[in-house]
Amino acid sequence: NITTKSGGQEFFGSVEAITSEVLDDYGYNTFSATVGGPIVQDRASFFLSGEFDDRGDSGPRAIGFPQISDELYDLIQANPQVVSITNDETGEIDYVPFPGSLINNPDFIDETGELAAPSADAVALINVPEGWHLTDGIHPNPIAAPLTFNGEDFTRQNARPNNSSQAFTLNGNLTFSPVDAIRIRLGGGFETSDGDSFSYARSLYAQDRMGKFERDTYRMSGAWTHYLSNATFYQLTVDFSDYQGANFANGFSADPTDILQYGVLSNSNNATAGRYYEYDAAADTYVQIYADGNLPNTADIQNTFSPVGARGFGFSQFHNRQFGFRANATTQVGLHQLEFGGEYQQRTNRFFSHGDPYGLANFSNVTGYKFPASETDSTGLQFNQVDSDIFYYGYDYLGLNEVDDQSLSGFTGSTNFNIEPYRPIYYAGYIADKIEYRDVVLQLGVRVDVFDNNTQVLRDRYSLLPIQRAGEISGAPSNIGDDFAVYYDEASGGITGFRDLEGRFYDPNGQETDPESVRNNASPQLRTDSAGNEIRNLTDEVFTDYEPQVTVQPRIGVTFPVTDQALFYASYDVVTQRPSENVFDTIQQYVQATERSKRLNNPALEPEKTAQYELGFRQRLGLRSAVQISGFYRQIENKIQRRIIQNAFPSNYQSYENVDFGTVKGVEFEYDMRRTAGVQFNANYTLSFAKGTGADAASVAQIIWRQETNPFYPNFISPLDFDQRHKFNATIDYRLGKGEGPQIGSAHPLENFGVNVVGTVGTGLPYTRRDDSSPLYTSFNGFLKGGLNEENMPASALINLRVDRRFALGNADLTLFVWVQNLLDADNVQNVFSQTGLPDDDGYLDSPLGIEQVNAIRSTGGEARAQGFVDHYGFQARSPFNYGIPRQTRVGFRLNF
Repeated sequence: NITTKSGGQEFFGSVEAITSEVLDDYGYNTFSATVGGPIVQDRASFFLSGEFDDRGDSGPRAIGFPQISDELYDLIQANPQVVSITNDETGEIDYVPFPGSLINNPDFIDETGELAAPSADAVALINVPEGWHLTDGIHPNPIAAPLTFNGEDFTRQNARPNNSSQAFTLNGNLTFSPVDAIRIRLGGGFETSDGDSFSYARSLYAQDRMGKFERDTYRMSGAWTHYLSNATFYQLTVDFSDYQGANFANGFSADPTDILQYGVLSNSNNATAGRYYEYDAAADTYVQIYADGNLPNTADIQNTFSPVGARGFGFSQFHNRQFGFRANATTQVGLHQLEFGGEYQQRTNRFFSHGDPYGLANFSNVTGYKFPASETDSTGLQFNQVDSDIFYYGYDYLGLNEVDDQSLSGFTGSTNFNIEPYRPIYYAGYIADKIEYRDVVLQLGVRVDVFDNNTQVLRDRYSLLPIQRAGEISGAPSNIGDDFAVYYDEASGGITGFRDLEGRFYDPNGQETDPESVRNNASPQLRTDSAGNEIRNLTDEVFTDYEPQVTVQPRIGVTFPVTDQALFYASYDVVTQRPSENVFDTIQQYVQATERSKRLNNPALEPEKTAQYELGFRQRLGLRSAVQISGFYRQIENKIQRRIIQNAFPSNYQSYENVDFGTVKGVEFEYDMRRTAGVQFNANYTLSFAKGTGADAASVAQIIWRQETNPFYPNFISPLDFDQRHKFNATIDYRLGKGEGPQIGSAHPLENFGVNVVGTVGTGLPYTRRDDSSPLYTSFNGFLKGGLNEENMPASALINLRVDRRFALGNADLTLFVWVQNLLDADNVQNVFSQTGLPDDDGYLDSPLGIEQVNAIRSTGGEARAQGFVDHYGFQARSPFNYGIPRQTRVGFRLNF
């Protein structure tokens, strides 16, 4: 929900501008303005606000990003390859550019396409220095030029290249009071933004291959407030929002038809990729390495950075709408202040993505076919053979049109590939009572939330295909339910046992038993169609409707004085959080799971539930300060975690379940001093302990990956990822009023002057130490060294400063200010390598494997390539994303009138 200010009975407005130009390298610029006032005195008013935001680097980091010079960058765009040369006397190996235009030179390749130049001419054409010769003779073997860059070729620049963004926001409202007891408010807003999607891998040599994004948001709302008396009123609110956008490759647009050109080599955006060549010995000539649908991979330079001309970003688009209605009423009845109400929310989400549109350039070639450009069937391929790169719902399979229908039989029968949008529904009701008796305040309430995922879920999570059930056979034991799966011996056809919907297995006599004793050489029996053929496709019978989740959330709080200077308070409440991810599967995903995919979300996930307890004591210290001490305990249930659904048919698959829990407990101390002699001060310290069985849904992802057949899930208590033992915050604000401060003659140069300092210090978050010597570009991260989250990252400290001076200008006032974030320019660590505990070194280069790899590169490619590998690897290890924000300095003004 977006809340904006309303107009008043007098005209007012403001103008504010903030910039960091000249002061730092990050290009922060913001301009905003507001205006409001009466339309009809005491009956109607308006308010309008707008803001333009322009950022050269939308996410600065404390350490810089490696870069090469503009001249060198332009050189490798024209000549992306080099060839090896050898010194005639010393045998030293070096490299010179292999000109991208050389292939078109008739002195190098004749009209027949064969090499025409003798060795001496080839040397001249490639500009081999005197005293050197081509290492490979007349047939030089070109390699990517950046493979040889090292040391002096690099610098670090503070701002990220190609990471700019722009945004414009406009909000407004009209407020009417047709009669004194009624107020009507109509509001709306619009926001548009666009910018770059940064890629660290592409930031060094393929800056033109990064992505772009566009976003548009529209909002409308209306509110009716009716005051029935001085003690009673009610409010009705309706709102609608529309949020849509796209992510696409640089050089193209948000039009999904553009993706057909992503991999076309003749497209001007791919010109650099067309300048890569290799020697074809059979034809005695040089040929292009890349062709339509085949562009350089994204990590070809030392397995770390993208080469010149690498394939760019994929394509995705989305369109989300939300409608909401809320009603609430408040009344005072004696000692009771009663409030009750409810809300309803319906979302419609649409999404389309193509992860590898570059292969679409090959769609006419069956061997390279990725996805049809139209609905023709000229290749004879079925949709489920070419759909692995796309994911969509609420659009047709081409991403061109929004659709609202779907047909499971049409999808599996290749006649209708539409997938309906995701439409979750949420509604709630609440009642609260605030009772004040003398100095005691008692707050009671209950809220009931209902979440309807409004989608189909598997009737039996252990079977993705229609199978025979126990209710269809005779002679099943009495404790075997009609919906139990029946397992048959594949050789004899006899019944080996049963399985319930919870995954428990039973022998033929109905006794619970080990799964393998039932499943060994046995499987469920597939249903058959009218012709007696087994049904190996998804059918509607494997699904059932999602059962809405109802959660009751009681709340109680009490406050009462201990003395006239001290106050005691206590509270208990339950809050729930709707699952926001991993809760929706399309029919495309279900079909893929029956054929090749081994992962599904779980639309049947339940909301996460947190019970909170708090006790506190507040003591006044004199007239202007107070200290507060509180203790808290939170119990978190239904946390989501990844699991393998074992013993599933036709195969096991990964999904998500509500299996984890956590607890957070601690104490908090706070000191608050009201402004005294110009100084206002607030400080708080928190000591907390957060432990549980899993911090997020990916906590056991590597365990599943490494031991998929029979995974072990660590179901024991360990520190959670957000467990921060100590945290201290302090805010000090010093401010002089009109006529205050030192006096020079009749003037007070520092009147209306203020300084605000906000500081935060915290101990490091936990991480799990691993014993691993593999390079960072591999998927293996080693084995545990110690317990889960036993180690801690370094502590962090952040201080922000704002200095301002206000000037009176008649009926207006002007404030000039300087705003500095991270005043001390601290390199706060946000992530470390689990092997070393360092943010800039994973230890591989110093390991035996790393030393061996560097020596191997040196022996075949010379010192330049060996040092190039070390430098490139070091840049990846010392990633700026392991650090927080840098020092950022901004100046601005605000004019109020």
